[in-house]
Order: sequence, then structure tokens, then C-alpha cells
Amino acid sequence: MSFRTSHLVGVFVVVSLALTASTSAKAPKPGKTKKAAVTAAPIVSQPAGTILLNEPLATTADKGWRTAKGKWEFIDGSWRGAELEADNHGAVTRHDARFTDVEIEFDFKFDGAKAISLSINDPAGHNSRLGITPTSVRITKDDHDHAGPDKAAQLGAGPAKFQAGTWYHARIKQIGPSFEAQVGDLTLNGKHDAIAVGKSNIGLTVAGKTASFKNLTVKVPTAE
Repeated sequence: MSFRTSHLVGVFVVVSLALTASTSAKAPKPGKTKKAAVTAAPIVSQPAGTILLNEPLATTADKGWRTAKGKWEFIDGSWRGAELEADNHGAVTRHDARFTDVEIEFDFKFDGAKAISLSINDPAGHNSRLGITPTSVRITKDDHDHAGPDKAAQLGAGPAKFQAGTWYHARIKQIGPSFEAQVGDLTLNGKHDAIAVGKSNIGLTVAGKTASFKNLTVKVPTAE
């Protein structure tokens, strides 16, 4: 073998070993792929007292509402939602609203529904919610997509008694990581860092048949 041929063979071997090592280092290890952490949505700054949504929901609703599931209709001066068996999912309607801190108020009435909720969502998915049944109230930090790495966390809960056919008032306030809810005579307070992010929309949900809503307002809180 000539010197030139020997030299070229040596270079080929060195390059091959380097490429093999590089490929081996970049090859993914077998097993489950680690899920990326949920990126916090940017803070949305709005002047205190700004009205983001003001809906009597007596005979009509703003065209910005998107009804994803269930049957929604205006009956007796309110917006009634009912779950449809074919959906295999609670009734859901949503409206865009951009905020970080917020105060939301509405009236509700049970007429057979198992549960209702006010859902607050950010660009990554579900963020937090107020959940109400005929016998309980709870506030939660939601699981964004049920795929991890974040998980749902209950921030507060309490017993209640809401009679069918009777109207009740609900109010929630989120400032930074704090989450306060007043429903009827019950007050709940909780805190979670994942709440202190920019939100993108709100939703009303109904599980079962039926529940009604009216006098919904969404605004940026004023200083107390």
C-alpha cells in the first residue's frame, strides 16, 4: 500500500469514527418522550375598571359567543344551557376576553343540571374555574390539556344548597395568583401561581339538564 493510499484510509477511518460518535450522541434514548413544560401566557395589562363584557343574556347574546356543545336557548329572560346525549360532553359556550386580573359576576339557576361552571382559559388551554353543583362550590386551577406536566389543583371548596328554580348570584375575582369566589352566602379563597397569566377567553358550561344564566359582566378589577 502506497503512502498516499494509507493516508486516505486513515482519514476515512477517523472521519467514520467521528460521525459514528456524533450520531450515537444525538440518538434519542428509548422510552417516553419528556413533555415540555407549559409556557406561561404573557401578562395582559388593562386599565382598572375596564368593562370587557356586559351581557344581560335576556333575549340575545353577543355574536362573539361560540357554542361548542349542547343546546343553548333564550327562555324566560335568561340563557338556558342543556347537555345533549349525542355530544357525550357537557354543554359549552365561550367568548373571547383578554385579561390577567378580572372580576366576573353572573346570576344562575338550576333546573335539573348536575353541575355548572365558569371556565377561564389562557392560550395554552384551560386555566381555572368556578364549579357549582346543587350542593357544593369549588374553585380550581385547571389541568391545561390532561397530558401533563401540569395538574389540576383544588384551591377551595365548601358545601351549599341551591334550590331548583331559584336564582342565585356568583362573583369571582382573580388578582395575580389569588382566586376569590362568592356564591350565595359562601366565600372561598385560594391561590396558585399559574393563575397569574394572561387569559384569552371565558366559558359557561352545563352538565346535565338544565341550567340558566343572566346578568353576566366581565371587568378589570378596581383597587380596593
